[in-house]
Amino acid sequence: MFETMVPKPRAETVGTTAAPQAFAPYLTLGHTNMRLLLALIIIVYLVGVGVVLSPVVRQTWNTEPASVVAGDIGQALPDALAWPVRAAHAVTGS
Repeated sequence: MFETMVPKPRAETVGTTAAPQAFAPYLTLGHTNMRLLLALIIIVYLVGVGVVLSPVVRQTWNTEPASVVAGDIGQALPDALAWPVRAAHAVTGS
């Protein structure tokens, strides 16, 4: 009765399932590093967008109604999203 409930050990072939288990700590570390790198890139990009949009918000925040502020941000947003391209052109001089 109990023999049917206990799972039988699987026959392993050399090099298929043992290798990923042996390298599991290295794969996890690589995934963590890649996630951290992507998170850093996204944070830097969003901070750059905020830096480009800050003059627009600063000059209209206290003087204009919210609809005008939103409209000005909407007009400045495409340029703000393309700040890495402008920064690259400024560095390369083209």
